[in-house]
Amino acid sequence: MAMQTTPQVPAFLRGNLEGCSTLASAWLRGLESTEEHVAKWASGLSKEGFWWSPAPGTNSIGGLVNHIRTTALRLSHFARGMALPPELDKPPAVQLASTGEEPEVVMARFRSAMGEVKSLIRALDPEDLEVLRERLGQRVQALHFWHKIVEHSHEHAGQIITLRKLWDAKNA
Repeated sequence: MAMQTTPQVPAFLRGNLEGCSTLASAWLRGLESTEEHVAKWASGLSKEGFWWSPAPGTNSIGGLVNHIRTTALRLSHFARGMALPPELDKPPAVQLASTGEEPEVVMARFRSAMGEVKSLIRALDPEDLEVLRERLGQRVQALHFWHKIVEHSHEHAGQIITLRKLWDAKNA
């Protein structure tokens, strides 16, 4: 199966979403961009390609998809001042590890988590963004956690693109 195509108009040029503030729209469009890149570059891979890594100690596409999902949910908990459930309280190395699951299962969980985080962003009130939250001994407004979700997802979506290109080159 071939890679999916991305829409002609990049997410950031699609403007504000109806009923959302400019800031929430920017974050939601950023997450749309991540979803589109992950869908495009992770699609059509065999289980082998999804979990392949180019060298020992490097990440796989599947591991990165799991990590983006888990980190988005973790950060949304921090932003809301909520304790982490056990399934989200795992170090990055565990999140990134190959599980060998079918790509469709991992991708479905990823889509579900992105939908959950986007719903949380849509429901934010302006005063929710200013609430101070503590993490690693630092106190910052909750909005920084929401923003980090988008930044973090973009960082790793770029790695997924590179890994897919390496996989495709290896198998050309």
